[in-house]
Amino acid sequence: MRGVIRPLVAIGLAGALLGGTASLSQAAPVDRERYEEDFVGSETFSAEDAPAGCVDYAGTFTEVRSGHFDLMAPGTGVRSDEVKVHGAIRGWVSFVPDDPADAVTYEGTYTNA
Repeated sequence: MRGVIRPLVAIGLAGALLGGTASLSQAAPVDRERYEEDFVGSETFSAEDAPAGCVDYAGTFTEVRSGHFDLMAPGTGVRSDEVKVHGAIRGWVSFVPDDPADAVTYEGTYTNA
C-alpha cells in the first residue's frame, strides 16, 4: 500500500511546501523543469494492513494517475532561493474487497492542482 501512495504524497507535499512561495521576479532568469506523471499500479492488502480510515477489509487498491507539474526557480537575484510549482495530476483510485459479499467497492477520481 505504501509503495503506491508515497509518490503521490511526495508530489502533494512538494506542491504544499513549494507552491505557497512569493511570485518570482519577472526580470530574473528562470530555471524550469517539467515532471511528467504517468502511473498505473495495484497492490493487495490484508485486513490488518488496510489503510486506516479508508477500509477495514482485505482487498486490492488500484490507482491510475497522469499529468505534469513544472518546477520553476530563478537562477540568480534577490529571490534565488524561491521555487514555484504549477501543474495538475489527475487520478482514479479503487478499493475492491477480496470477498465482495462482505464489503463494498469504493472508487473515485481526484485532481491535485
